[in-house]
Amino acid sequence: LALGTSISELLGDKPKKEQEIKPALKPLPIVGYANRNSSHKKTHDLGTFARVEDLTDPAAYAVILSDASMKPIQRGSIIVVSPAIPLKENTLMVVKTQGKYLFKNYQTQGDNIILNALQNPNDLTIISKKDVDSIHRVWGMTIKT
Repeated sequence: LALGTSISELLGDKPKKEQEIKPALKPLPIVGYANRNSSHKKTHDLGTFARVEDLTDPAAYAVILSDASMKPIQRGSIIVVSPAIPLKENTLMVVKTQGKYLFKNYQTQGDNIILNALQNPNDLTIISKKDVDSIHRVWGMTIKT
């Protein structure tokens, strides 16, 4: 328009608010290896994994799958975990017990947690609930080819 005036200014419309700038999301810490045969203390920083915008849980973390017991999920895949998601039976969980991370299918029976691998559902790991440091539901994972 003439004189540098816009139609919205002539009609009295207020300009739209600028979109809020979201703060950059911090990457997820990779805290250990899942399904290692023995307890493994980290001797070095395992790095971080880029946080996905849809994952808003500030306590989320990741582990690296260290074996082939969860096929078709491949060894070396990064498992993203969200403590904010409620536990649910017959879903994939990361359980920390005695310094080890286990990535397995989860069920409970009384005071026990029953874990099994996808590859061999009859190969059960049974842990007393009192021996579990943490148990968190899997939010997602990388797809390793």
